[in-house]
Amino acid sequence: MPVEPLLGGDSGRSPQCRSFLSGLGLVAVAAVAIIGFLSVIKGTALVGIPGPAQNRNRYYNKGMVGSLGPAANVTNAKVAYLGCGCFWHVQHEMVHFEEKSLGRNGVNLTTFTGYAGGKSVGADGRVCYHNFEGVADYGQMGYAEVVSVALPDATAATKIAKKFFGEICPGGMRDDPQDIGAEYRPLAGFPGGIDSPEGSAFAAEGLQQGVNVVAGNGNDPDTPGTVYVMDTRKFPFHQAELYHQFHDDMIDTYSGKYHDLIGTLRSSGAIHATGCPSDGISTTRRLSAKVTA
Repeated sequence: MPVEPLLGGDSGRSPQCRSFLSGLGLVAVAAVAIIGFLSVIKGTALVGIPGPAQNRNRYYNKGMVGSLGPAANVTNAKVAYLGCGCFWHVQHEMVHFEEKSLGRNGVNLTTFTGYAGGKSVGADGRVCYHNFEGVADYGQMGYAEVVSVALPDATAATKIAKKFFGEICPGGMRDDPQDIGAEYRPLAGFPGGIDSPEGSAFAAEGLQQGVNVVAGNGNDPDTPGTVYVMDTRKFPFHQAELYHQFHDDMIDTYSGKYHDLIGTLRSSGAIHATGCPSDGISTTRRLSAKVTA
């Protein structure tokens, strides 16, 4: 669906500057309108556009204004999680990891997009993506984008650490540096934190690769090269909205089989509508020339 930028004010600028910026603004609005029109023609939805935090915060899933549903219990303090940049491509990587390294597929998958690392929650426990209604905004509450994964033991944590530091977040640096802000900071979470068997195994792999791995305190800053390890008992996983699950990345378009997992896992009760604005509405995937399995 089309998206609409919320443009800031121009106080303190000269008339010439305002005129110039107004011209740029018209060009930007026209460009967004064209993109939105093309997305409708293609039968697609542009939902939750990622980008620099100061820009991304100005874009929202318009959905249905006033569509706040009842809060759901989508918080999990027992599951582990990982984050490094936008959660769309991290989820795709971790689904492949679960399938190949943990032998899981379909209804047995545990990799879902979500938020973690913040110190507070909104009304009725909500943690939500940026929205027009200003409800429990995850960025404003100090959360980062993450994906969940249920680990059977510390050995699996070592495998995940190798995947994380080797491919997802090498050197503690995200793959999408244009995403700026604490919402995209690298972090991981385990029950018991960095002192747990899983947390210790994860940290050891990171330190071996020269990454600064430290215990997180919540609402941590985005520090390039640093990965925070959280105790999920204090900083649990909060599942993200359904429209963020098994979503295309900003560049790569994933397979239909991958997109169909949202229906499979929602039907099984593994994921739920969160009660955040516009969650649970129908979403259609974007199309592009490049498709990744």
